[in-house]
Amino acid sequence: MRSAKDITSKISSLESSYRAAVDWLAATGQGVKDESTLHQRILERCPEYYLLYETMNSRISTRAQPLNTDVGFRKEDTESEGVSSSDD
Repeated sequence: MRSAKDITSKISSLESSYRAAVDWLAATGQGVKDESTLHQRILERCPEYYLLYETMNSRISTRAQPLNTDVGFRKEDTESEGVSSSDD
């Protein structure tokens, strides 16, 4: 029987490797030539990626957050409704 500490450690390890794959995917474009290479590189970072995807993708802490340099980013995306910055 596994202890609670062992289970917590395993979950933490899975989350960490999944996050590494997600972060790498968000920055992809470096040397990936085809889908099979992409699949292979993802599994190198997180062997359980495709098993965890449905569960982990819904957790905001495991998804890469957009940067203001991302296509489609708008200043309004970071401001509250009715509040604007003073440098407008």
